[in-house]
Amino acid sequence: MKTNLKIAWRNLWRNRRRTLITVASIFFGVLFSAYMTSMQEGSYKKMVEIVVKFYSGYLQVHHQDYWANKSLNNSFDYRPELADSIGRHREVKMVFPRLESFALASSENLTKGAMIFGIDPVREDQWTGISNRIQTGRYLLPGDRGVVIGQGLAAYLNVGLNDTLVMIGQGFHGVAAAGKFPIRGLVTHASPELNKLVVYMDLSACQEFFSMPGKITSLVVNVENNQALRSLLR
Repeated sequence: MKTNLKIAWRNLWRNRRRTLITVASIFFGVLFSAYMTSMQEGSYKKMVEIVVKFYSGYLQVHHQDYWANKSLNNSFDYRPELADSIGRHREVKMVFPRLESFALASSENLTKGAMIFGIDPVREDQWTGISNRIQTGRYLLPGDRGVVIGQGLAAYLNVGLNDTLVMIGQGFHGVAAAGKFPIRGLVTHASPELNKLVVYMDLSACQEFFSMPGKITSLVVNVENNQALRSLLR
């Protein structure tokens, strides 16, 4: 064994250039592989963080038929006691209601499909910090009859602060939904795609717009991290 190791060592340095090139290739290959893996993992983690924090949350409560057919008809009555009972779990940090749907947003001759979020302004901001991303104007107040829209959507529709946004859509059980809303603020969303689509409304104004008083499409449940989520689901 000792003789074999001695022969191998001598063979390595018999051609120094070949050995150094081989060692360098292995070293930098492993180094760059570890670097790219770290970058990939970091990117995935950041993407998940953005989706969880600014859109889906860690967990959502829906009507049992909602995922099969994401229709306003598959909404449910918002009961604060349900949110309170979920919030009493030690893993849960926050529970807040949302009403989500789509409508056609327009200004003069320009139109674009928009994603409508009916939110509780106070609770939503405590988790997502939307107010910190307002670039122009202000954030929504409780009971506000105006809207906050993404800067990308505002740029497409050529509208700004205090302009009027016209929205047309379909409400609860096919009822026509149409309304005019003053723009209170412009937000730069963390997601570039949502930035081109998003419209935030106070929950009560959104319920009125879609003719569904007291109803929501989801309860968003947020926890500290994935480990806390696994514990909660058990």
